[in-house]
Amino acid sequence: MSKIGIDIADTIIDVWPSLIKKAKQFNLEHSNNKPSEEKHLYLPEDIYGWSKEEKEEFWECYGQEIIFSSPVKKGVVDTLQYFKELGYLIYFITAKTEDTYADLEKKIIELLVKNNLPYDKIFMQVSNKGKFCFENGIEYLIEDSFDNCSKANQYGINSLLMTNEYNIDRVLCDNMYRINEFSEAKKYIKKNRRF
Repeated sequence: MSKIGIDIADTIIDVWPSLIKKAKQFNLEHSNNKPSEEKHLYLPEDIYGWSKEEKEEFWECYGQEIIFSSPVKKGVVDTLQYFKELGYLIYFITAKTEDTYADLEKKIIELLVKNNLPYDKIFMQVSNKGKFCFENGIEYLIEDSFDNCSKANQYGINSLLMTNEYNIDRVLCDNMYRINEFSEAKKYIKKNRRF
């Protein structure tokens, strides 16, 4: 069966607004650093130049709340159900680890079940999603990280880059396609599927 790999944070759930709001608040209370003007930064510790201790404190205090209480993006449920109707296996792939997020797999499953999101497998601690997709026969990667989509491109994997503020002006490579809403993935997959 054909497989689609899908990231979670800022791909199916809308983490960015909550992340930035909490990061601004935390920065004001702890270091009051000036944010970087670099456009492609995503992690608050990079945006604000926090110390290792500040980074750890931020993620310990707010990480789980931000990730697991953010809303599911518009069109995700219908699109995932459409993929299942076409016969795709849906693999959720995250770089997050149990070391950073206690009971990570359980919380991901709860998030998916609560929002009626179909899936076949969950993979954690995946640092190179392009290589992972190649080694596991995944045909498409849907992701908000330009770097992950670039790695998929190196392995000949088609990727759909979910547009966000930090990747909006990135120039796409050969096997990359930009989607502004998750439901746009339907049209792309329907047009390009091989079975």
